[in-house]
Amino acid sequence: MREVVREALRDPTRLEAVDLGDLAEDVAAGRVRLIDLRPREEFASGRIPGAHSLPFKELDSAELDDLPRDGSIIVYCRGPWCVMAQKGVVFLNERGVRARLIPLGVVDWQAQGMVLEHELDSASTAGQLAET
Repeated sequence: MREVVREALRDPTRLEAVDLGDLAEDVAAGRVRLIDLRPREEFASGRIPGAHSLPFKELDSAELDDLPRDGSIIVYCRGPWCVMAQKGVVFLNERGVRARLIPLGVVDWQAQGMVLEHELDSASTAGQLAET
């Protein structure tokens, strides 16, 4: 088990040091596209502002052609140990979408004093993965 954890932490697609304020600015400015891999119900109940929903269970059938291939995709899920996020990043990278994993979830985001966006706050990002 220790080796699995060490290997996951050495993953080059994993963003280690992330300034959440900078990330929020990059998302707002359109420099990165933040993708939430949690189920749609969890996404609707609270997400990092500007995130797009692409549930892990829907990756196989998702339309990925409109996603940028320049490494501007950042993926998150439930937190640093979420297997769905790790597998989702691998899935996207294997299909030519250079994606990186941010090792936090919405609870971590809130714990750092950042606010969440909710379904009523912004319907503009919900379900509109290919736009921006």
